[in-house]
Amino acid sequence: MRLQLTDFWVILTYLIFVILIGFLCRKVSGKNKEEYFLAGRKIPWWLAGISIVATTFAADTPLAICGIIARKGLSGNWLWFPWMGIHAAVIAFFAAAWRKTNVLTDAQFISIRYSGKRKEALRLLRAGVSGILLNCIILAWVFRAMLKVSDIFFSWEKWFPNLFEFVRKVWPANGNFGSPSEAITLFLIVLIIAIYSSMGGIRGVIITDFFQFILTFVGGVWLAINAWNYVGGQDGLSQSLERIYGKGHHFLELFPSPTGWISTLEIGSLLFAVYLLIQSISAIDSDGGGYMMQRLATTKNAKDAKKASLLFFMFHYLIRIWPWFIVGLVAIIIFPTGQVSGTYEGVEIFLKDRESAYPVLMTLLLPSGVLGLVLASLLAAFMSTVDTHINWGASYIVNDWLLKIFPGVSNKVQIRVARMAVVVFLLVSLIISFHIGSIEKGWRAVATIGAAFGIPTVLRWFWWRLNADAEFLAIAAGILAGSFFAFFTDISYEFRLILTAFSSFLGVLIGVYWGEPTTANTLNDFILKVNPIGFWPDRSLKQSFKELSIKLLQWFLICSGLILLLVAFHKFIFIGGVLFSILLFVSGGSLVYLAISGVAKLNKLWVSHPTHSNSR
Repeated sequence: MRLQLTDFWVILTYLIFVILIGFLCRKVSGKNKEEYFLAGRKIPWWLAGISIVATTFAADTPLAICGIIARKGLSGNWLWFPWMGIHAAVIAFFAAAWRKTNVLTDAQFISIRYSGKRKEALRLLRAGVSGILLNCIILAWVFRAMLKVSDIFFSWEKWFPNLFEFVRKVWPANGNFGSPSEAITLFLIVLIIAIYSSMGGIRGVIITDFFQFILTFVGGVWLAINAWNYVGGQDGLSQSLERIYGKGHHFLELFPSPTGWISTLEIGSLLFAVYLLIQSISAIDSDGGGYMMQRLATTKNAKDAKKASLLFFMFHYLIRIWPWFIVGLVAIIIFPTGQVSGTYEGVEIFLKDRESAYPVLMTLLLPSGVLGLVLASLLAAFMSTVDTHINWGASYIVNDWLLKIFPGVSNKVQIRVARMAVVVFLLVSLIISFHIGSIEKGWRAVATIGAAFGIPTVLRWFWWRLNADAEFLAIAAGILAGSFFAFFTDISYEFRLILTAFSSFLGVLIGVYWGEPTTANTLNDFILKVNPIGFWPDRSLKQSFKELSIKLLQWFLICSGLILLLVAFHKFIFIGGVLFSILLFVSGGSLVYLAISGVAKLNKLWVSHPTHSNSR
């Protein structure tokens, strides 16, 4: 089904709406960098939390999950589920601490945590890798996902043949740069994003994120309901999978089985468990930095930052994933794996790749009007991610580069540079996007780089002995090892990630032993500002272990509760058994509640707050 006039009106209404929000926020956001990048630190916790949820749902997400399910079934999502370890740690350890630092970017954290001549170089490195390199790669695969959607829905050669012909003449003939039709679609969408995000700053981004989340969630649920009804519900889904793939298929299993896709990996079960642990911290923002830290910094206080992180955690892992899972499973029924086409109501439909199954099902299962709504939801998902990343990336350019090189520039110049950086980020990411063939490959590239950063990023919050040299050496060792294993060996991605993280850890140990220690004054200032958990000079070893034990218990209960809730929803939706599902749901919910409220009370009774003293 092609887009009808009703669909166009739905999409146009949404696009006008987001531009209007950016226009209305332009004056207050243009006052200074605090307003432009942090909205004056006045955002309500629930709005900040929903904004993080919206940002982490890009147009690439349901497409990539369709591809994962086709290759590995539901259990294949354990390639990204381990990130729940990071996000649970943000709730338990990092959310409140980030808000207490009062920094504008996570790179600025380097300046208050370390001392010595190399700390500013490390800050510039962090800002460059996180704010520019990884940011552009992430945006590129988001653009790639949008290309896959636009290729199906937008036919500019039919709608505006003269425009299409002009673009075709000037557009590179190289296949890497996509078709002229894809170029027109991306250019128009990116132009709209550049207009409203550059005008409204983070305030405009967060407000549009709220409405974008509502639209994306409603659109995803609507498509999932239609797909669910098409295959005949729970029984029809199970019977269709069994008919096509046999009784021994693994597509409905939530956890990887020894005889499933995990058996094809080049690592055993024990190393796979290690891989899950490494994957959970294989990110440059494994402490909740990056765009998440930016959202937490917009809240009013540390307590609100923690609430925002909890809201994001529950929505991200428990609420919005099930519509994607349903559509991904229906896709392998209509388009069986191993085939390039499928049959829908007697008509043969061809797939470009497995990730394209999601937008194709939209055209098959949704009526006019609803199709426009769901397509607008994908546009909203795309735009909510892009506007966040370009605003976040611009914050590094202004706060960590411009003001370090030209510390006296005015607020007016800062905002002007920020808005110019937004446009540059978009253009560079567009160019990179035409060279990324698979969304999942983009995910893995970012995870490999993140494995070099993850361990020092986490340890610096818990151990006073970590210094700027140790973080430098860890990053260098991890990146060199990851590059070597990626380009000169044939080992699997999972094993490569483990070796990269191990090399980074060796770099930490070498830097701690030979590097320049952080000064006592810097450590005291950091402790007074943040009151971090862990091993610090102002407290005894016994006190440190008590604090860590309480927080680790909270982290464990949050993760365990979430997993029980995942099992409950999975059983209720795909397997059956209402009573057992309810029991699991109550058990999981109780663990999460105990982690948030019960452990907090235990912390007050068991752990007395340390008295700050001079570092020794």
